[in-house]
Amino acid sequence: MKSKVFLIFIFLLISQKAWGETRVLIRMQEGGESSPSVLQGLSLNENSSFSQSNYLPATDVHVLEIEGSDDIPQELENFLNNSPEVLYWEEDKEIVSHYYPNDPYYERQWAGQDIEDFIGIESTWGLIRSAPDVSIALLDSGCDLNHPDLAPNLWTNPGEIASNQQDEDHNGYIDDYYGYDFVNRDSTPQDDNGHGTMVFGIMAAQGDNGQGIAGVVWDTNVLCLKVLNENEVGRLSFAIEAIEYAVNAGVDIINTSWGFADDQGGSPILEEAITLAQEAGIIFVASAGNNGTNNDPMGQGLANYPSSYQLDNIIAVAATDSHDTLADFSNYNELSVDLAAPGVGILTTAPGGYTYFTGTSASAPFVSGVAALLLSMNPQWGYQEVIEHLLVHTDYLPELEDKTLSQGRLNLYKATSTAQQAANDSLEGGSDSDGDQELVGFNSQVAGCQLQSQTQGQASTSYRCFYLMGLMLYIAQGLAFKRIAKEKNWGF
Repeated sequence: MKSKVFLIFIFLLISQKAWGETRVLIRMQEGGESSPSVLQGLSLNENSSFSQSNYLPATDVHVLEIEGSDDIPQELENFLNNSPEVLYWEEDKEIVSHYYPNDPYYERQWAGQDIEDFIGIESTWGLIRSAPDVSIALLDSGCDLNHPDLAPNLWTNPGEIASNQQDEDHNGYIDDYYGYDFVNRDSTPQDDNGHGTMVFGIMAAQGDNGQGIAGVVWDTNVLCLKVLNENEVGRLSFAIEAIEYAVNAGVDIINTSWGFADDQGGSPILEEAITLAQEAGIIFVASAGNNGTNNDPMGQGLANYPSSYQLDNIIAVAATDSHDTLADFSNYNELSVDLAAPGVGILTTAPGGYTYFTGTSASAPFVSGVAALLLSMNPQWGYQEVIEHLLVHTDYLPELEDKTLSQGRLNLYKATSTAQQAANDSLEGGSDSDGDQELVGFNSQVAGCQLQSQTQGQASTSYRCFYLMGLMLYIAQGLAFKRIAKEKNWGF
């Protein structure tokens, strides 16, 4: 048993110490030692010591905490590199939110304008505004659990009784009724920064309730998983464990408005965790980052992760501004960034109130919200169909032509109205549900194209159809590239 092997270590709960300690993530070889017990013969210098801090079972990853050293000791690095028992290892890097502060008066200037006009959100609400059977995991700084605009949409654990100090569902987390705080290791994912609450509001603030604002989706289930501290900084290990939790909870969508920059292809262990989500059919929405740089997926420079992993369940989101152009802080790349969404001066919820929010952190929840609506309209769709549908039904922006895969900015009404037609066709038996899964989403787009022919002239309809078909093939090639790159391990 792994627990017996761990007796050689002092078990420490992960604690928040302003990241004063150094930590490493260790993935052991399958069939070899099941824990870092191979390290028991290793001695560090007299000022350093190490201990087992946590174990992440789904990815079989061990977190090793090193006290008394700001860096990974050379003797430990040499040992890990040469041990036949270690598959791979990496530093437990910091992750940071993708909030981009800006002048508040500038934000107010355009936030007062109606972005709903060009993303079609009000028209969408005329078709659909609720997704009560869909669940979204929000991996962030927590949530304001008492906010009147958010509390009705909080996910609750059906197998747990709150505040009785018991683990009724036997998942290893006591009293995780509203989710879990992986920073402080407790069952109250309360937001002590505000970032997660702001993301939540854009995505799923309750609408038509006489309170503040309305999110993209008015009625859904948001699972709050705290991975960022009061300074909007977290650890890879927090995120990996939270993804494992979300997969086990059976969510449909994961929203990550944070990341880290890396020029070595990111964290293989975090990528492995996201692959678990992919295998579970979960859509993984990731903000593209706020460095204002090209997220080069071929590893030729710094790229933001997790948005740059070439996994086809990831949908990476850049930010646009009030002029419907790419925000100057937003990252971009036509292979690693999929589409854009508004991300400057967005009015949203804050702990105890409301505020304006800027960054690709604000863009990602727009996409998570509409993805929930699409799943509610077409529950038979898999993650590939939802993502393909979103990418085809954007508004083309010339500036995004070489900077996002879809070449466009999110349009909620285009996405939901054509998904409604696909849902109607499915009910009427008009769609071929036995076809290749990857092409089902594309087949449904043809119906949307045909729908336009009822109200437009033949010439404009033909042009639109040819454009859509060409865009479908372009996106299919991009998604196929992601899959092939992953299979061939091209350094991502």
